[in-house]
Parts: sequence; structure tokens; C-alpha cells
Amino acid sequence: GRRGRETVAARFDLAANVARLRALYASTGNGWEAQVKELIKQEVHAGNVTVQLGTAQSGHDSDVYQVTLQNGSTHATPLILKRHRPARYASADGFEEARWAAQREYEALSWLWRAFTSRSDYFRVPRPLGVFPECASVLMEPCRGERLDRTLRWTRLRAIPWQQARLCRHLEACGEWLGLFHQITERPGNPSAVHQRIEHDFEEELASCRAQGLDEDLAHRVARTFAARKPSAFQGVQGLVGRHCDF
Repeated sequence: GRRGRETVAARFDLAANVARLRALYASTGNGWEAQVKELIKQEVHAGNVTVQLGTAQSGHDSDVYQVTLQNGSTHATPLILKRHRPARYASADGFEEARWAAQREYEALSWLWRAFTSRSDYFRVPRPLGVFPECASVLMEPCRGERLDRTLRWTRLRAIPWQQARLCRHLEACGEWLGLFHQITERPGNPSAVHQRIEHDFEEELASCRAQGLDEDLAHRVARTFAARKPSAFQGVQGLVGRHCDF
């Protein structure tokens, strides 16, 4: 009897089951799409606009959609919709995690967009337009420019000098963007925890490379180089900066 009561309490808790039901509705394709289209209309204050969602580009924990706003014969406005989708999205905890991730990204993008706009006329981050927690999604404007991974693919396919020079310019621009990102996100603090994390990540990555067949002599050279440079890199004179996962 006690076990039966515990089972009912665990499996039929009202708050937990409502959260699971919300997650189920949110993860349903057609229902989610209709809901998010209506939210986009409300966000851009355009009642008579047709909202179209293009093919999604799926990542590890999110989907990115091309959004087109079409108002009759007028010019279509392109936007970007990012829908957070962690691995545990099907569960109630996963859905709450996705909602929190969308809200956190919206706040971070808002702060970064203001900071980048005030410091540079060239480098940007996507301008956030709205966040939809009920759909775990963020609406934003697209950034101008070319994707670096696309340039890399073309350079591999066509190994010609001008293409390689173009790739070098893009890589330099990425370095400049990252430098500005570090200036904006620099903060005081003790970097020892960051140093420990870097060393731990390095050891894990090297072990993974060895397991996948990395030449042992090369692995030893890499480990020696890391050990030789660690004292100067970890002396603590560098400031703490934000970490951008794409880099």
C-alpha cells in the first residue's frame, strides 16, 4: 500500500504532469509552428503579414529557421528564428531547460548587441527582436557577411590562390571580432579555475585523439609543447574574458 501511494504520488503529480503536457504540445511540429508564427506576428506588430519558416539547420541542441515576412507585393523581410532543443527536450526538465536557454541567449545577445554597436561600425552580433519562452525560441535579425565554414569548404574544393587569400582575410576578421568580444566581456577575477579547466580539457582532448589513432610521437610533441608553454600562459596576468562556444 505504501509503495502504491509512492508510485501514484511520483507519476501523477499535477505540476509535473502539466509540465510534461506543455512539453508534449511544444514539441509537436504543426502546433509549435502555428504558435510561433502567431508570436512572430505579435512581436513585429504586423497583423496582415504572412510568416513562412524555411528549412531548419539542426545543431547539437538547437534548430535555426529562416523566417520570411511577406506583406502582399511588398519586399519580404528575412529574419532568423532559433529554437532551443536540448537532448532531454521530450521530458519536462528538458523543456524547462530549453526555455531557460532561450531566455538566457536573448539577454546575452541584447547586451552584446548594444556593446558591439557602440564600439564598431563593422563587427556585429545578431540583433535580438524577441524571445518566446513558451516555444523556447529567439527571434533575431540576420548578420551580414559570409559563413566561415562555407568559405572553408570552398577553399578545400578549389585550392586556388585568390580563394586562399580570401580565407585568410576572413580568418583575420574572425580574430578581430574575437578580440573585440574579449574586450567587451573582460572582467576582474582569479583565473586559476579557468587554467585548471583548460588543462583538464586539453588532457581529455589529447586522450580522445590518441584513442582515435593519433600518432604517438605527435601526441608526445603536443603534450611537451603544452607543458613548456603552460607556465608563461598561466602566470595570471591575463584578464578573464567571456567564452564564445563557436570559437
